[in-house]
Amino acid sequence: MINDHVNPHYVNEKYVVYYDENYHQSWIYPEATKQLIEYFTSEDRIHKFTKLNADDLLIWIMERLKPKKDRNVNCINTVIVFSQDMVPDKIAPDFSPSVILRKYLDNGGRIVWIGDIPFWRQGKVKKKHVEWNVGGIFSILGLNPDFNYSPKGKVTITQLGLEYGLKTPWYGSRPIQEKGGSDGLKDLATTYVNYPKEPKIIKPKGVAPEVTIETFVSKASNLWNLLLPIFIAFGSYIGLEQNITITIISFIVTGIIVYIFRNYFKIKELVYPDKYTSAWIKNFNLKYPFSGFIRIWDRQIYYLNEEELKEIYDVAFYKLHEN
Repeated sequence: MINDHVNPHYVNEKYVVYYDENYHQSWIYPEATKQLIEYFTSEDRIHKFTKLNADDLLIWIMERLKPKKDRNVNCINTVIVFSQDMVPDKIAPDFSPSVILRKYLDNGGRIVWIGDIPFWRQGKVKKKHVEWNVGGIFSILGLNPDFNYSPKGKVTITQLGLEYGLKTPWYGSRPIQEKGGSDGLKDLATTYVNYPKEPKIIKPKGVAPEVTIETFVSKASNLWNLLLPIFIAFGSYIGLEQNITITIISFIVTGIIVYIFRNYFKIKELVYPDKYTSAWIKNFNLKYPFSGFIRIWDRQIYYLNEEELKEIYDVAFYKLHEN
């Protein structure tokens, strides 16, 4: 049990950055974590952040969730920036939608997350972890990740992403399947991938079952191999040379295939998938439209330069106080 007596030094702070040396991280490397912590907790910042470990962050959230007459201590207009991309077990002992981080979001809080897929791994003390896979992000945030290790190019930052402060495109590799525009989700950056979805040839409904291009080509090839010797033999019988016979048959078979395609089959025009969402914000409380979970930089992060540090800082504060 956590003692009701808490340290007001950090409970009253509105801007906190999570870091705990007892927990590990996934796609954020230690150097980048160190840079982020130093930048956000610097006295040079207009809004200085307070660094909290897992225990202190739990207390901080719990205090802000308590019903109080004094509403100066609540979740509204507050920010948690995660410098490590494994959620600690003390904050999320499981991946149910009732975990305290989700309650914090439901009550108007803001979280900024970089690196690996949110809630993909649960951090354990002594730098161990548990793989939650898709269960974590789906259950806690209601989103589905897509695995994309071959980006077609750098992400395209949306107009909203630019307004939030994103400036430097990156190669996104851990997007989500959902698109902005529903359920409080808004796109901040989108991406394409290099691998195509398998196009399919389909017949009109009720005519025949769906077949793939490979199946159709295979059957057409078998038909060609069967008919060609017959037509060559027939051409020889009526006195045509073999090359002339093959030419004639090629025109005939090609015409048949084109006719079949135009009249009985339809090719799905999905060679490449639609845009994926690499950076986004999801709001969980419509009363506070600028609160919610902000996810940027779906990539491995080895090092952060001054411009990138300013970007994530600007993202953390975009219209925060307009809730």
